[in-house]
Amino acid sequence: MPANSKSLLKRLAVDLAKLCSNPDDLDHAFDLLNASYGTDVAQAARNRLKEDPSIQPLIAEQYWGEWPSLSDLRSMPAGSLGHVYGTFMASQGLNQLPNPQLGDSVSCEDTYLQHRIRHTHDIWHVIAGLPITMAGEAAANGLTTEQLRWPGSALLISADLIHRVSESEASQTKGSDRTVDLGVAVAYGLSLGARAKPLLAQRWEEGWERPLSDWRDALGISDLIAQSPFPPLAGDRSPLPSATIVGSWSLESLTIRDAGGAEAVPIWGEQPLGQLTYTADGRMSAVLCKAGRSTRSPSAGAADVAEQADLFRHSYGYAGRYSLTAAGVVHHVEVAADPNWIGTDQHRITHLENDQLTITTTAIPSVVSPDPVSYEAIWRKLPSAQAAIATPR
Repeated sequence: MPANSKSLLKRLAVDLAKLCSNPDDLDHAFDLLNASYGTDVAQAARNRLKEDPSIQPLIAEQYWGEWPSLSDLRSMPAGSLGHVYGTFMASQGLNQLPNPQLGDSVSCEDTYLQHRIRHTHDIWHVIAGLPITMAGEAAANGLTTEQLRWPGSALLISADLIHRVSESEASQTKGSDRTVDLGVAVAYGLSLGARAKPLLAQRWEEGWERPLSDWRDALGISDLIAQSPFPPLAGDRSPLPSATIVGSWSLESLTIRDAGGAEAVPIWGEQPLGQLTYTADGRMSAVLCKAGRSTRSPSAGAADVAEQADLFRHSYGYAGRYSLTAAGVVHHVEVAADPNWIGTDQHRITHLENDQLTITTTAIPSVVSPDPVSYEAIWRKLPSAQAAIATPR
């Protein structure tokens, strides 16, 4: 530890205490990172990185490739690293992160490493599919800690976890990113960091137009990305992470739109009923019906033919397996109210935002219109029912 170790430790302690209360406090986060750069632990981490044979060539060259403008990046092929990175940065209103504050004693190699790490931070976010949220940054701290053994990011993890155990249950569910628990986020980031090849060794600038999925394959993390607790970033055409749709969903709206893109029209009323379930082992089921259905008979089986036809016409259900695609999900139907669906693959386009899942069909023939139409269902994630299950005595 440097001669001024007491003042340094005090500075770290103050920043850490502030971050335990609010991990989103960027001023104290940057101050903590900058302070940690002067520790012996940080110097040992830099020395390890300089001895890594995969990173040494970049340090020797002081490698720094071309960084196009965000507008040029966004115009690159859809799904490419450049396109997703540019879309991600623009959607978040982000610019390059500032250079770290380095002491006079650091070497030119150390300076290069610090600048490289800091400037590629958001690329690491894109490669790992991590949003700029409290949980996303917690996962990024885990990734950085495992990849670099960085004391600053380890301290940020401690702040994340202390915040997690100290905040109230009400505040844990507050905010758009709290659908991902901070502990889960940290664990996911650590797993990514342990699995991935050295991110610091990558020449990102030479592969802006390379598909993001190819980068992830080459880094050995595609299977983990598929299990991500986070939804895809803006512009990311990778398959929807399975962990984000597992669970039960309640139907909020069901609309129909013709091929000309006319205004969506509700079907089955303004508040249709429905539940959709995806299980972790690849099974799905869906039941949808019109709200307010009734019958004069004591049961559907006792109803007359006209009533039974009306009940059938305004309800639907099916179940089977599911698989994820770049566009969304495919339902492999094994049982259905309509026998014509059994054995078919129903392709759906999905969009996930926080706890809202929008599922849209491609244009298909319909009895309600002479032209092909698309159906759009909006679902809301249901809370786990585990807490409501009584524990046997």
